[in-house]
Amino acid sequence: MDFDGDGAEEVISFFILPGDNPLKIYIFRDAGHDYELADIIESVGANFESARYADLDGDGVLELIVGHLVSPALRSMTVYSIRGLTHTKLAEAVYSALSVYDFTGDGRDDLAVTRLSSSEFPGEVELFSFPRSGEPISYTAQLSFGVESLVRVLPGRLATGESALFVDGKPSGGALVTDVFTVTGSALKNISVSTPGGVSMSTLRDVPVYTADINRDGAPDVPMPRLLPQQSDARYYAYDWYTFTADGMRRLALSTFHNESDGWYFILRPEWRGYVTVRRESHIAGERTIIFSHTAGGALTDFLKIYTLTGENSENRERLPNRFRLYHDWGTIYAAEILDSGGQISITESDVNGAFSRIVEEWSFGS
Repeated sequence: MDFDGDGAEEVISFFILPGDNPLKIYIFRDAGHDYELADIIESVGANFESARYADLDGDGVLELIVGHLVSPALRSMTVYSIRGLTHTKLAEAVYSALSVYDFTGDGRDDLAVTRLSSSEFPGEVELFSFPRSGEPISYTAQLSFGVESLVRVLPGRLATGESALFVDGKPSGGALVTDVFTVTGSALKNISVSTPGGVSMSTLRDVPVYTADINRDGAPDVPMPRLLPQQSDARYYAYDWYTFTADGMRRLALSTFHNESDGWYFILRPEWRGYVTVRRESHIAGERTIIFSHTAGGALTDFLKIYTLTGENSENRERLPNRFRLYHDWGTIYAAEILDSGGQISITESDVNGAFSRIVEEWSFGS
């Protein structure tokens, strides 16, 4: 890694060795024909959890952000300056998740530390900003009350352009809640929470679908379930994905139907809201079907089928009349068929391909 921007790469190595300070970081400088030891950083702990590199103070030299596993229940973070290839401790904190991103909008990365509640402190996000000279500045804001575990911590933008941190957490009872943090003035604020020390009720949901940039515009979206019109006792849901503005208001970005069991989702048009529904059929071995229907004109009319095809005969079933391929992945073929909708819904093969996507598995903290 070229820490000091001089064009020569330094070598940084992480060791666990016997002794009182078992975690050791060795920094080597390029000495021409070989590398020579420039510095050693020692710390306590059972193991290293993470290492990140970022120019936090804008001086052209990368800082080193090290996460330590002190015990199975405790993580600690230390930020080191490596100016002159000699370390200086800039900040340290206990954490549950770390995020490096330009949260203050000054063109430099900041460090967001998310930590769950303890017997002494509530759950919170602490944001560290590092001026070029002087002590780091920190801001704090509380998580929703009762969050017991983190599912995803995702930096990004608000709908109004400001930088933000989206924290998906699980409160007691198994629900899911998203807290949205942004810097306003000289303070960090949880803009989604209803009251100080309260819960973000506008993002509280009982489905395990996590915040994601579903439309890939740089602004993460929070999914909220909406029951579709029922054709039988089976209940199916759409997900309305919301972005947030700086004043905490929600904006609908798009709506989807997620078929988690088969690993795909489909974007629902805004004009379909309220009268498009789905049902599942799986009467044929190796063929699972989701059928989209509408109630325009009063009667229930099918207009689209999406097939998940597996097994030895999947390619033959894909070639049945009027079917076309959407995706092929590891022995599974996804195909579709457009049905006669009686003129109420006009949809083309290109429309279906554009609205269909696979559900992508991501790291739990959104990295």
